[in-house]
Parts: sequence; C-alpha cells; structure tokens
Amino acid sequence: MDKNEVAQLGLAFAVGVSLSAGYVFLGAQVQGDDPAVVVVQERCPEVDEGEGAARTPAGALELASLPGEQPVPEGVSIWVGLDGLWLDRGPEQGEPLLELDRGRFALRDVERGRVPALVDAIAEPSSKTAVLWIDHRVPGQTLIELLASLARLGFGDYAFAVEGNGAGPRAYAFVPARYGDPKGSDEQWSLGLSLRASEYGGVAAWAHPQIAGQVRRGAAAALPLDLGEGECMLAERDLPSSAAVAELERELCQFNTRTREAELGVEFVVARKRSVGEFLRLRDRDARVGECAGPSYISGPYERPANECAAALPFDAMLTHFDEAEPGNAFRAPKAEIIGQLEKDQIRTVVRANIDGVRRCYNDALRSEPGLAGTVVVEFVIDEDGAVRDSIVGSGTDLGAIKTEQCIAEAAKDWVFPKPSKGTVKVTYPFNLSPG
Repeated sequence: MDKNEVAQLGLAFAVGVSLSAGYVFLGAQVQGDDPAVVVVQERCPEVDEGEGAARTPAGALELASLPGEQPVPEGVSIWVGLDGLWLDRGPEQGEPLLELDRGRFALRDVERGRVPALVDAIAEPSSKTAVLWIDHRVPGQTLIELLASLARLGFGDYAFAVEGNGAGPRAYAFVPARYGDPKGSDEQWSLGLSLRASEYGGVAAWAHPQIAGQVRRGAAAALPLDLGEGECMLAERDLPSSAAVAELERELCQFNTRTREAELGVEFVVARKRSVGEFLRLRDRDARVGECAGPSYISGPYERPANECAAALPFDAMLTHFDEAEPGNAFRAPKAEIIGQLEKDQIRTVVRANIDGVRRCYNDALRSEPGLAGTVVVEFVIDEDGAVRDSIVGSGTDLGAIKTEQCIAEAAKDWVFPKPSKGTVKVTYPFNLSPG
C-alpha cells in the first residue's frame, strides 16, 4: 500500500468517525513517508431524528425539511432556536426575549407549565393565529410549554413553518385540541383519529368521537383502536410509514362514509422527549384529501398507559361505544373524581380558595355574552410536591366558549395542594357556571 492509499484510508476513517461520533473532517495531509490525517475541527452536535433541515434566512434556526401544506399565514410570529426565543422578526433582532439551553427553557422561566415572560410580552395579541418558527431539534417539552402559554392568550390557530418545497417557507396548520361546538346536536357521532407519539418511541392509534370532523368534548373518552388481533400500535419504535397512516385514514373515512360522515378530524399528540422535527414528520404523513379532510388538532403530552392496547376496540364496537353517549346526555356534568392519595376535602378546600381565578375567566366572557352558561370540566394531575401539571379541558364540558374553558384549565396550573402521601393524584373537577 503506497502513501496515497494510506491517505485515502485515513480520509475514509475520518469520514466514518464523522458519521458515528460527530467529528467533522476538514482536510488530509501527507508528510514525507508518514501520511497523517489532520482533524481541524471536532464537535458532537445534537441531531434530530428528522429527515434533514434547512436554515432560515436569518441563519440562526434550522427548520424541518418538509414540504408544508399551505403558505405561511399572517399572525404573531414566535421564533424558537436552540439558544433563544424571539418575537416578530426573529433572530435578526438581536438579543432574544429568553435564552434557551439546547432548545430548553430554563427552570426559572417556567411556572406551572407556562412561560410567563412570553405571556407578558405578547399580552394582547393582534391576531389569533400564532406562526411558530421552531428549530426542528427543539424537544417536545419546550413545545408543550409554549402551547400552554399561547393557550392562556386565547390563540385559536397554529401554523408551524417548515423549509417548504424550494420556493420558500411553507407551513402546517393546527387548531387546539378540545375544539368545536360542545352543544348537543341532532347529528350522529363518527370516528375521529388520534395519533399518539409515546415518549420513548412508537405511535399508537386511538379514536375519539367527532361530529363534522370536530372533537366532541362532552362525549365518551377516546380509546385505542384495534388495528388487528388487539394491536393498537401503528408503529412500535419510530414513526409509522406514510403508507400506514394513509391506509388507516382511508379506512376510517370509508367506514364513516358508510355509517355517518366522511370528514375526519385527526389529533396529533406531542411527546415531551421527542423533537419538534419528529412531530412535524408525523404531521407530514397525513394523507386526507377531499371530503375526508377535517381539522388537524394539536395536543400533548401523552402518558402511555400500561397494557395500552388491552382496551382497544374495532371500528364497529368503537362507534357503538360512542353512540351510548347521545348528544342530549353526553353533556351532563360529571361528579368530581379523584384517583390517588388525597382526600376530597383537601382538593375541595384548595379549589374554593382559588375560585376567584375561575370567576375571572367566566366574568370576562360574560361581558361579551351575558347569557353564557354551562359546565367546564377540568382534568389535572397533582405532582408529588403538590403542584398541578397537565391541566386540560375534560369530557363533560358544554360551555361552548373555547377561550373561557382554556382559561379555567390554565388557571388550575397555579393551584398548590398538600403533598400526596404517595405518587401523583389525578383529578376531574366540574364547574357549573351561570350568570347572576
């Protein structure tokens, strides 16, 4: 082997190291009879599982290299990179509103799952559409905290910017979960799809009740779908293939068309430990077209239950299950339910001490709709330290005012309970609201 062959071998080795350990090879040099490979720079960057990325014009973010589904709309622009969060024009403005560490908010900047500095900076948004320019490597936890903050401000639409198809950035559109008219209806239930990415890999297929493609908050809870032989996982480890998602959506649309309606709403669930790029790759696999194309919902996080597929039902049985909750009965206020090591009186005492926050949300709505009345059910989890997390609008809600319902669910995140004697506590708490 001559020195040129050895140099080529060295180059191959350096490139191999680049792929496996994050080294960047910048040059090779032959010195006399002893060839040497010179590694000029070496680094170990965080790499998303995504399919590549492209830099924004500002050069500070890497958007997911995906085609998008629509032009980027007008709205309130929020830029999130690995080292900071900006508003309006993004990184070209200079100093960020908040500094991030590898795409994560500092603990001091997050309170009860929200980012107060972001809420205060936006305050009264000029638009109800949030345009999110997010580096594809940012973790899902950051996105969840960002969405919780935006929900507090009443945003009704989200557009995620991606690289596009070569003609400039495009976007994927979402609406918040728990969206739609919660009032009773003469229309029949059909099946909506929920694609739930779990924290450590895999995506499960669940079904939720829908009417006209909209999530029905007052109906029975979602359940896993039996995709065959009791299996509910569309993919066990990574993301499902585009063909698998398209086939399931097609089957659901055909099933709904035979029995009810074709329009299919799909919920995409964010996982804390999976990247924004991976979440958007899942969204890109959506293949609904024509009369099948319903809303795309965004929600999260998803706590994967043990033996998740044990409760899975096939399409027909699932629809029968949802039909048992007729629109006239589905919206009756449930009783408070507590699962865990806290007494009901302890829960009730804290809720009553914080009831003014609920009243503020409701009174704000009464100014524009004096006759507004109904029930808001809040489902939340009390952590081991007594703090509230994962507060959402729950089944049984029938107020019909999305912003008010989200406001009440967000207010619950400020409550502090006694520390449970063991583990966490899951609470379902109804608020019956009426003027006067």
